[in-house]
Amino acid sequence: LEDDQGQTILSKRKADFMRVWTKIKDVYDTNTLINGTITRRIKGGMIVNVMGIDSFLPGSQLDVRPIHDFDAYIGKSYDFKIVKLNETR
Repeated sequence: LEDDQGQTILSKRKADFMRVWTKIKDVYDTNTLINGTITRRIKGGMIVNVMGIDSFLPGSQLDVRPIHDFDAYIGKSYDFKIVKLNETR
């Protein structure tokens, strides 16, 4: 990006995000596992923090057994497989 004087403006936050996103995309492309921490419950599933990026985990993918207490998973870290990557979000 450039400002009105033609000076290049860099965003450290965006650069950091792109660096992490590249790592996450590599994990997806190589079909490997990545560690994340379940941070909260939302409608339909959980939010998992993966390298600083919030990701959606459907409730149906949380365990093979029926779950009665979703809140017991909050704050715990697990290894996850990325099965779908939405680059537009």
